[in-house]
Amino acid sequence: MGAGFIYPEMFVVAAFAATFGGYFMPSRQTMMRIRFVGCACSALYFLSVGADTGAIASSIACIGTFIQSIVPERYLKKTLMLRTGIAVFLASCAIIVFWGSQSIFSLLGSITARLSEVQSCTQRIRLGFMVGHGFWLIYMVQEGLLPYFIFESIMLLASAATFLHAEHKKRRALVMTAL
Repeated sequence: MGAGFIYPEMFVVAAFAATFGGYFMPSRQTMMRIRFVGCACSALYFLSVGADTGAIASSIACIGTFIQSIVPERYLKKTLMLRTGIAVFLASCAIIVFWGSQSIFSLLGSITARLSEVQSCTQRIRLGFMVGHGFWLIYMVQEGLLPYFIFESIMLLASAATFLHAEHKKRRALVMTAL
């Protein structure tokens, strides 16, 4: 399985911990910083098991989340066009790399995440990530990557749970202010 003491599953566990933790962060910038670590671990996992397209898509995700993590909250509106341009550029690079590839779903997952990261609202980011996790699930089935399939399944459920929990809190707050 692994070379020496490094097993690919270690990267899955690290990516899971970072990505799962990111869903519970209240601020966008903290969420992106933690997702950066998760994307880096994902890229290392795909590289270690020979899933090149997954490694490339995760590397693009890593670059995207790094860029999003360094933009302070107060500059979100001022840098929206620049961040959107970078997201489109990274998505275009992914399209060029994956053109004609059987692994189009890793591309779609990466593009969805890049475009959702430019949002300022954490709920919209979570919603985009839920869609992206769906594409990655299909990719994991195609490639036969069971450990990462389990990870993506749990992340999709966690993403949906945090999304619904935040919506519930928002509605409860609206009811409380109406009273």
